[in-house]
Parts: sequence; C-alpha cells; structure tokens
Amino acid sequence: MPVEHYESQRKLEETTRWWDAWTSKLRYRGPYRLEVERSALALKLCAYEPSGAIVAAPTTSLPESPGGSRNWDYRFAWLRDSAFVLDALLQLDYHHEADRFVQFLKRVCRDTARPHVQILYAVDGRRDLPERELSHLAGYRGAAPVRVGNAAAGQRQLDVYGETLDTLAMWARHHPMTEGTWKTIVELVDWTAAHWREPDFSIWEARQEPRHYVFSKVMAWTALRRGADLAALDHPALAARWSAEAEAVHADVIDCGLGRGARHVRAGVWRAAARRRLAHHPGDRLSPGHRPARARHLGRSAARAGHQLRGPAVPLSRGGWPRRRRRRLRRLLLLDGAESGAGRRSGRKRTASSGCCCAAATTWGCSPRKSIRPQENSWATSRWRCPTPH
Repeated sequence: MPVEHYESQRKLEETTRWWDAWTSKLRYRGPYRLEVERSALALKLCAYEPSGAIVAAPTTSLPESPGGSRNWDYRFAWLRDSAFVLDALLQLDYHHEADRFVQFLKRVCRDTARPHVQILYAVDGRRDLPERELSHLAGYRGAAPVRVGNAAAGQRQLDVYGETLDTLAMWARHHPMTEGTWKTIVELVDWTAAHWREPDFSIWEARQEPRHYVFSKVMAWTALRRGADLAALDHPALAARWSAEAEAVHADVIDCGLGRGARHVRAGVWRAAARRRLAHHPGDRLSPGHRPARARHLGRSAARAGHQLRGPAVPLSRGGWPRRRRRRLRRLLLLDGAESGAGRRSGRKRTASSGCCCAAATTWGCSPRKSIRPQENSWATSRWRCPTPH
C-alpha cells in the first residue's frame, strides 16, 4: 500500500481530538492540576477497552534496582490495583472505565469451580498465567531473569476482597444495582465471611508460607462492612449476618493484631493504615456506631505511626520490598490518611507531601512504581500513580 494511503495525519488528528475530549471532562481544579491530569492519562492508558480490564503496568522484567533479580511481569489486571485506579478515576468523574471494569469483574467471578477469586487475570480474563523464565534474553542492562507470566496468580490475598468491595460500594452510589452485579457482590462477601480466619499472602506477595496479616484482616472487615451497607435496604438478613461477622473480625484485629499480645504480622505502615481504617473510613461512609472508642484512639495515632515503615522479614529474592519503594508507598498512604478524621486539620502537610510525591515523578509527570537513583537514566514503570490531591 502506498504511503499516502496510510492517512497518518488524519489518524493522528483524530487520536489527538479523542484524548483532548477525554481530558476535557476532568473537573478537578485544585492544586497540582497538571500532575493530576497526567496521572489520569497514565491510568486511562492502562485500561483495556475490549474487556474493561486494567493492567498494573504495560511492562515486564524491569528490575526494582539495576541488575537486580526482582523482574516480574506486570502486564496483567490485579484486582487490587484496578480498585485503586477506579477509586482515583471515580473521584475525577470518569465513570465509563468503572462501568467497564465492573463488567470484567462479573465475568471473571462466574467461574464458581475455583476456590477463590484470583488476585490477577489476563486482560481477556484468562486465569492460567504460568510463570516462565526466558533464559535466551539478557534482560534490561543485564538484569536477569526475564519473566513472562506471574506465579502470584495462585496466591490467596484476603485484602483484595476489601479493596474490590470498597470500590464497588463507591460505584453503586452512582449506578443502579443490577442482578448480576449483586450476585457478584454476594459471592465476594460470602467468601470473605467464610475464610477471613485463614492465613494468606497479603499485599506483600512474598513467596513463602502464608501468614496472618493485620492489613488483610482489616480489609476483610472492610469487605464485610461494605457488603452489609449495600444489603441493608433490600436484604436485612444478609446485612445482619455480614455485620456480625465484621464485628468478629474487628475483635480479632484489636485482640490479635493491635494489642500488646498481638499474634498477627504487623508491618509498620500497614498497621498504621489498619488503625486509621478501623477508626475513620475515607469519606465518612461509616456511621459513628462503627467506631469503637479504642479504635478512635488508635486512629488518632495512625498518622504519627507512619514513620514506623518496615516490611515483614522477607528477603528481596523471595518477594520482599526494597526500601525506596516502601518509602514512596508510605507517602501515598499518609496522604490518603490525611483525608480521614485523623488528619483533617493538616492541610499544609498534605500539600507538602503531595509536593514530595510529585517531585519524584518521571518526565511524563507520573509517579513511578519502580525507580533508580536520580543520577541514573530513568526507566521507571508507572504502576503507582501520583496521588490525587483534594
């Protein structure tokens, strides 16, 4: 075909008009508006329109540090990451992406033969994602091995249910509840109620034996509370059962996770996030009856506890998190915590923290998930977004 038949200029202009129209819908007018717009664009680019899936990153085998071995394949739809992305896009009034993802979630939850929802799927909904090493490839700057697929697909991570239900509850505030969506919610909440007492791998995805994590238990509590809130009007019996189970989770977290005789794994910043969530849910969607006095006291210390960032004792080779990545995540969590009742009067600190996160952004204006030292050339992947200021 002759080059003139490609109509490259026309296609470029159409593409530019489409993206201009999409960004023009952004209603945010607060500080760091350009950074928020660039982050929204990066998140939208990770959405796979045919299925509604949202990939964690469009890359594979970029190491956490130069020459390192933590080279995972992130070209899949993590339910947790997708929930975080949709939370940000819904706050910016981008509802189409949320609608498409809910359709994707209903489709992948239809496989009732599986013991639990997977934490990640292929963009077309496939579950089998065997991890392979491509030894014939040298990897970026010699970083090996190069991997395709991700063995974490077989892990059970309880917190995924909480983040997914939290986002579904936000979505339900602006959309009618269909029978298919309600069936998916019931299946997710019922599974959580039946299995929250079991150990899991949690958000760390460490490649070792499952354990009891405070953060996972708190997110199970979130899933049960969201389910009870959604069922309160039309399904009072379900709401009562899920509420009772949520109270049991709450008691377990207080006794076994946050007390002096704690038996569950408490990983610094996640413990702080757990305390805050028990006391002050973002958006004040919990009634005062759901905030016991002790939890309120714990919530007030959550922001101060943020400096205690430390992960479980997991070697990097088995999935532990590097220090720089944990520091960045701490900033994002504390920014989120500043919007709760524990930090409503800390506007200057929020602005300063937003500035710190934006200062670490790439040349595209996005906060990277992976990064190397400033003196090196940047090759970061943008899995972690620059937080949306309020």
